[in-house]
Amino acid sequence: MMLVRQIASVRCKNEKCDCHEQPIFLPFSSPVEMYEGQRRWPKEFLDVRVVCRECRHWYKYLAREFDIQMVLEADLPIYLGPVVWYVLIKCAEPDCGPPSKWYVADDTGLSLDDILRLVFASTPEITCENGHSLKRHGVQATAMNLMNVGKD
Repeated sequence: MMLVRQIASVRCKNEKCDCHEQPIFLPFSSPVEMYEGQRRWPKEFLDVRVVCRECRHWYKYLAREFDIQMVLEADLPIYLGPVVWYVLIKCAEPDCGPPSKWYVADDTGLSLDDILRLVFASTPEITCENGHSLKRHGVQATAMNLMNVGKD
């Protein structure tokens, strides 16, 4: 049985950004057995919001914009890239919906507080799926370092 992981990355859409041509990595998929006709990326990643650490802009990416590589589990250590932070932000509007999900790749060792400050200071102003500002008082935010998620 060959176990593989899917490694997805996107590129900053800000053409003036210094890292416009560099990949921004998303979390690795869980290892799966390789088979013909395998789905290319988990459904929950079909629409993601990524904050570029370099230019501090955020953009929404659809699955068709992902660059996806299939990597054998045994070869994964050579692909370990930056830490990926997963940030959940709950809108302060009553009954607005589930928390919005944000991703930030960081290879500089930013702390949890630094990551949250980066997301909240990003351009344009961050909003939930319904367009409400997420910079309002009462917003709840959590972040998780995904560097080791899914690794056994």
